[in-house]
Amino acid sequence: LLALQDFEQSVSGVPEAKRRRVESDLLHTSKMAVDKHKARDASFWVQEETPQAPAKPVEKPDGVTKCPMTGSKLRMKDLIPVVFELSDEKLADTGGTKGMWCCAVSKRPITHQKAVLLKPSGQVIMESALKD
Repeated sequence: LLALQDFEQSVSGVPEAKRRRVESDLLHTSKMAVDKHKARDASFWVQEETPQAPAKPVEKPDGVTKCPMTGSKLRMKDLIPVVFELSDEKLADTGGTKGMWCCAVSKRPITHQKAVLLKPSGQVIMESALKD
């Protein structure tokens, strides 16, 4: 505060451009004056100063595969084989390019549409084909 009062008294007759330059220099030097010990205590990167977290016991992971929707245990009989249809099987047979999956009913490619799995047959169809 005293430094600012001294500054205001010393630049009372100084032109505005020079005054701004001196103010910016004063602010720049005041930002540089930092307590190094305080900065070191707050630094995450200084290994000696990092706070140590208490060790937690590692829990053994669950060895059971769970359903992502319900969280219940999955059984083999809950799984369904999925049958996808390719829109162009010739491209897939050559192996040069990847084929595109298509709807089993409408034969339109499934890109970003919602798809539905028919449980009895395992066929994948578009949701719009199911509703129509």
